[in-house]
Amino acid sequence: MLALVTTVIISCHDASSSSTADSVFVIPSTAVKTNDTDYAINSTEQLRRIRQADPVKDAQRACTVKDYRFIADRFALPRFQGAPDDDLVRRTTKRYGYKIIGLSENLATNREFLDLKSTYEEEFNQTLYQLLKQR
Repeated sequence: MLALVTTVIISCHDASSSSTADSVFVIPSTAVKTNDTDYAINSTEQLRRIRQADPVKDAQRACTVKDYRFIADRFALPRFQGAPDDDLVRRTTKRYGYKIIGLSENLATNREFLDLKSTYEEEFNQTLYQLLKQR
């Protein structure tokens, strides 16, 4: 049975205020797209949001709410930048799955976005890995 999985959100923080702003759109590895509007990405907003995101705080928050999914660089043959390819990562991804940062066709060729995405994934995964090792 296929089920539509809700989207996981990575928060970002607006530099002009202390409150949480919009969120970076991420897609769980178990997502099922049933129509064209599922997982639609607004490229301008996604770029703005990832510029303001704080991967360390987001990993801490994810761990607090028991979201132990690492962020992969892609769905097929996922790599988890910033986390070693060890037993902890394999067990965690097997049990909880993983997520990716959503991108549009425009963002897939935007060098700034890709660099920010890569840095975010690495810092988020490093932090989550360290937190999981301490448990």
